[in-house]
Amino acid sequence: MKKIVLSTILALAVFLSPFTAWAANIVQDTWNVGSSFNNIYVVGQSFKAVTSEIDTISFGYGDVNTHLGDAEATMTLRYGDGPDGEYIGSVTEDLDGLTGWADFDFSDYQLVEGNRYTFMVEMPSGRGMYRYASGNIYPEGVAYLGGDANPNLDLKFRVLGSPVCTIIEISDGEIEIECPSGETLTVDDFSCTTVDNQDGTYDITCGDGTSVTVTDGQDGSSCTVEDQGDGSAVLSCEDGTSVTVSDGEDGSSC
Repeated sequence: MKKIVLSTILALAVFLSPFTAWAANIVQDTWNVGSSFNNIYVVGQSFKAVTSEIDTISFGYGDVNTHLGDAEATMTLRYGDGPDGEYIGSVTEDLDGLTGWADFDFSDYQLVEGNRYTFMVEMPSGRGMYRYASGNIYPEGVAYLGGDANPNLDLKFRVLGSPVCTIIEISDGEIEIECPSGETLTVDDFSCTTVDNQDGTYDITCGDGTSVTVTDGQDGSSCTVEDQGDGSAVLSCEDGTSVTVSDGEDGSSC
């Protein structure tokens, strides 16, 4: 395990949040209508791929009408717009007791960036509720309710790219980061403390009196860690942020 010392407050701002960064995302999390599956049993959404490597496809779900039966839902992914495109794959999940994002693991499949796809979700029992928004919130696709296209509607849905790196532990003086390659980086030995304000922000105070408040990272902030082989590593993010972290001397090097 390589131990590195953060040398800038910018690096702290990037790392100091318990989140997983994904390669690229589509997130349409707006909704103003919830409707029961027992009206139509199948809903879907078309979208334009923004990455080839995907992790999960999800939709907004609420577990209501539990008396109707089990909560096993199957999501089917197809090429193109609409429910009749060429079949890619299907995933079945049990949504019993779930309210929030219903995640379906499509990490075994690859998309073509820039191409269009449609996922359809079938709930044979009619149990549960799906969520959608009016007003063409997501202009790159449309909702399909019962198989029919609704150009002015979009499901609450998201498509997450493959995870890049995950912060797996945060404590005063130490941050541990794990990447899909199996590489684990531990950032420690700097005389700064962090306080979780429980509102999505963190206060960082260093031994020289320097203090700063940073916020949680946004989903989709794609970052990679590259070991330079000289005692340093470079963190680069898709928003243009880049910072070098290196083995260093103990001290308040924020």
